[in-house]
Amino acid sequence: MRFQRAIIVLALLMTRVLLVAENHPVPRSRNDLKAGDWLPYVFSKIAPMEWWSFSASPADIKREHYPDDSSFRFAQQNTEIFPRFCFSMFRPAPEKLQRLYQLIGEYKGDGVTWQLYDQCIGAFPAGTNFYVSLGNPDGSSMDPSKIREMMENAAKNPPHADPVFVQKAMQDLPKFGAWLEKQLDLEGEVPQQFDPQWLTREGLVKSRGVDEDFYEPGAWSVVLSPHPDEIGRSGREGDPAERSLSMSIGMSENDALFKELAPASEASAQGSDVPALPKFPLMSRLSDITEDTIYQPGEIDALLEEYLRAQSQITDPRALRGIDKLIRIARFAQKLKMGIYFGGDD
Repeated sequence: MRFQRAIIVLALLMTRVLLVAENHPVPRSRNDLKAGDWLPYVFSKIAPMEWWSFSASPADIKREHYPDDSSFRFAQQNTEIFPRFCFSMFRPAPEKLQRLYQLIGEYKGDGVTWQLYDQCIGAFPAGTNFYVSLGNPDGSSMDPSKIREMMENAAKNPPHADPVFVQKAMQDLPKFGAWLEKQLDLEGEVPQQFDPQWLTREGLVKSRGVDEDFYEPGAWSVVLSPHPDEIGRSGREGDPAERSLSMSIGMSENDALFKELAPASEASAQGSDVPALPKFPLMSRLSDITEDTIYQPGEIDALLEEYLRAQSQITDPRALRGIDKLIRIARFAQKLKMGIYFGGDD
């Protein structure tokens, strides 16, 4: 068990590339739901499932239900946590997602708890705390060398799920799903099917309203502020006018954006004082994931102009998804007459 959880912690540090898995429609008829159908059925009432996979055993793990080879291999490595539901919602409202996650932690099944880990919800015996058991008994973080040792030992002797517990959890699933549906007041809602066309240039623009925030985090945290240069200072009290956003650009999206806007021949000819994107000097600032990037309120109009110009020139799906979020962030800031603070991952 510790090996699988250590693997999950390491995976949390990786930036996933959001791609579309093979078409995997969610169940639509409540009367025909099987145990494994309940969670995709209920969750898709909150937001469409960009991809999802339900597994009651290793045999249920199918490549076509995962967005890429790495996430599929990672799922195969987890030989112990069953049943489990892994998923990615398409741009859910942050408050709805927060409420869902809160309810998952409150649910009490018959000897079964359901807990979040990475992009999955798995069944655990009652009394098991997934995150607490990741550390040492005294609450401190586990030493990386111990994690490597557990990985090596578990690779030789992979753990397996208790079939008796798996059966118990499968019997609990309809109760868990119906409880979530009722608590979220979704009983009258219809499941939403994901449409791959939403990931096109036009589809991304229309996917959400201009003034809608949604949960799709990236490599930088995003805060709108009248004084973005003051964020992060020691002893500073937060400005009540500030607004944190739940969307941001991912590292792979940003890399794709920079690669497409700065061909290799042009990048190699640059000097150290030349912006990474000479034709997009403001965008060039957001290039290092470890660094904070600041745009003052007076720079937002010019920044938005660069974003819109860049959007018209790119074709890479990852770059298009990233620039769509950057445009939305800039428009939020423009409307509120604020600057933008991109907090780096240092």
